[in-house]
Amino acid sequence: MAPTQLIYNWPFHVVIALAAAALALTVSFAAAMRRGHLMPARLVRQLETLIDRGEYKQATDLCESRSGCLCRIVGSGLSEMHGGLDSMLTASGNACEKEAKMLERRLRWLLLIGILAPPVGFAATVVALARTFGAVASMGEAATPADLAEGLSAAPLPLSVSALVMLFSLLAYALFRMRATGLVLHIGSVANGLLTRVRPRD
Repeated sequence: MAPTQLIYNWPFHVVIALAAAALALTVSFAAAMRRGHLMPARLVRQLETLIDRGEYKQATDLCESRSGCLCRIVGSGLSEMHGGLDSMLTASGNACEKEAKMLERRLRWLLLIGILAPPVGFAATVVALARTFGAVASMGEAATPADLAEGLSAAPLPLSVSALVMLFSLLAYALFRMRATGLVLHIGSVANGLLTRVRPRD
C-alpha cells in the first residue's frame, strides 16, 4: 500500500479532521482567553467611575448592555446591592463559579479530541494493514517483499499522526484550563474590588 493510497482510508480522514479541529480550537481559545478580551481596562475604569459617583443604576445598565466575564460577575453582585456587601460578594462568587464552569465546558472539546484521536488512528492503521495484505494477496506469486514493505511503511502513519493530535490536544487542554482558572480568579478579584467601593444608601 503506497503512502498516496491513504487518501482512500476514511478513518485517516477523520484523524486529519480532528487535527484541524484541534488547531482551530486552540487558535480560538488563545484569542478568547486574553485578559484584555475578558476584562477590558476601559470597562474597568468606566465601572470604577460610575460606582465611585454612586451611579449604581448606570453601572448595572452598563453590565447588562455588555457581554463578557467581568460584566456578568459585577452585574450579579450589583443585583444584590440591597442585601449589603456580603450578599454582593456571595453573588459575585457564585457568578465566578459559573464562568469557570462555562469555560471548562468549552475546553472539553479539546479533551474529547485528545481521547478520540488514538482509537480512530488505530482503526486507520488496521484499515491500512488490511488493504496492504489484500493487495499483496491479489498479486499472487508476482508479489515481492518490496510490495509488502511499501504498504507496511505507510500503515503506521495514521497511528503516529493520531498520537501527535492526542498529545497536542491534551497539552492545550491542560494549559488553557490553568489559564482559565487563573483568569477567572483574577477577574473575580477585580470584580470584588469594584463591589467593595459600593456605599450603602442612607
